[in-house]
Amino acid sequence: MISASFTTKAPSWLWVYPTLRGILEQPSQREVMIGRHSVPLWVVDPAMALGKQMLAPMSEGVCRYKGQIFTFYESAALLYRQKAEMYADYVFAMDEIPLLGGVAAGRGG
Repeated sequence: MISASFTTKAPSWLWVYPTLRGILEQPSQREVMIGRHSVPLWVVDPAMALGKQMLAPMSEGVCRYKGQIFTFYESAALLYRQKAEMYADYVFAMDEIPLLGGVAAGRGG
């Protein structure tokens, strides 16, 4: 699962992929330089996704635990809470089964 957010004025998305482990077992698409280090780069394309779930704006982190998916939000920061039209200052939880569907819940990711 990968969280994608862009602005406080639009929803975030939680993208569900078969497993990142499977993607990372493939050869990298290219190498990029970060400082003096060559780092492999893999592209995770939305076409590879099994599905997606709309979230509140500015989703930041995602954690799976005991059949639930917990989402944390950057918009909980004081700066966003003071200026943004929409913000989320709670951790949201949802059942993973409806979201993951046919993906083996509790494995991979």
